[in-house]
Amino acid sequence: MRSKSFFYIVQLKMIEGEYMLSKSDTPIDSILDIFSSRGLDVTFLVPTATGYEKSIMDAIVPLRNFLKLKQIHNYSTQKQGPEYKILYPTTIICSDKTIESTSSLYRPKTKQGDPRIWINGIKNHCIAGNLLGIIADKHSLYVFNLSNQDVVNSMRNNGSISEFLDRLVNLEKSIATELLGKLNAIHSLGFVESVTAGDTGVGMTCESLLGIAPNTSKAPDYKGIEIKCSRKKIGQPNRVNLYTQVPDWKNSAGMTASKLLQSYGYWSKKEPPRFDLYCTVEANHPNPQGLYFKVDMDRDLLINYCRKDGKDEFVVQWDLQLLRERLLEKHRETFWIKATSKIENGLEYFKYDTVVHTKKPTVSLIGYLIDSGIITMDYTMHFKENGTVRDHGYIFKIKPKHISMLFPNPVDYIL
Repeated sequence: MRSKSFFYIVQLKMIEGEYMLSKSDTPIDSILDIFSSRGLDVTFLVPTATGYEKSIMDAIVPLRNFLKLKQIHNYSTQKQGPEYKILYPTTIICSDKTIESTSSLYRPKTKQGDPRIWINGIKNHCIAGNLLGIIADKHSLYVFNLSNQDVVNSMRNNGSISEFLDRLVNLEKSIATELLGKLNAIHSLGFVESVTAGDTGVGMTCESLLGIAPNTSKAPDYKGIEIKCSRKKIGQPNRVNLYTQVPDWKNSAGMTASKLLQSYGYWSKKEPPRFDLYCTVEANHPNPQGLYFKVDMDRDLLINYCRKDGKDEFVVQWDLQLLRERLLEKHRETFWIKATSKIENGLEYFKYDTVVHTKKPTVSLIGYLIDSGIITMDYTMHFKENGTVRDHGYIFKIKPKHISMLFPNPVDYIL
């Protein structure tokens, strides 16, 4: 069975400009098992005759998604022109040697700035029509000519390339092992005082103990591994946060955070009273504010409606593809940590006890899991005294018992 890490390969047959991977001289299906058996993410390129001659290749959608997922490059934020070209370290892997090189990642000023890539020196190791495979770690892109039988044989028959691929896999495992060792040391401390009061204390305390500085980045926390901490709860477990993602305001009929809060918020019972919108939205079942989701599979949209007086009104929407990308960006590999909490003299203390380790989420299921009510979203906002909105995020969540539906083959550890 192929690894779910090959989500980005579903678009391999699409055409962009002159490039169509299905015209490769080597069938992609014939070599996928080399990477899937190791759980390695891979993307592909095929130089055409014209591109080969001009030293140009289109950075097609799967490649762009791959580079963004690996936090190597984001073409969507790159400006046009040679002055904004990025040179990224690249290693060309041959059957008998490796060649250090660079890849040029750029958007020309012509042709609407269509994303381009060129692997410097690749002409010495391939011809037009060859199938190039690309994998990556934090230091380099690694390029293989998969139309070269000597390269493929070295991958399959315990040759030098096979050993190289195994080292990459072991490097990923070593980071998880390192993190697990640090968490075992934290567990041995017993109960530790929270670094801050409130819901965020369980995560911030763990990150502080791991030496992770507080930040607002969307990137994973520990060397590419996301850390999610929550308190153990007797009875119904708390939902755990997947990520936050703002609505697609541009395509939400002029809706803004302020308008949303004003339209669907309520006066809280806090002292002093304030105007809040703190609620959970799930698919097909209106909440007390009348808010609920509909998943539009045909248009690949998640739409929030409000039911009032038996009628549904449009509120906001999300692009499901963006939600898939966010999941891959945030949770390519995650430690879901549970802590026991206790209160002494008005202070909260945590003892970190268990970990669920997940990798490579099944992103294609997001729409179905939202439609089934398994993934939900929380609005968390209120008006401040000065009339501006205090927005804590649009938080997509899942119950712990359903994590395995989104993240296949989770591994449990008791610290």
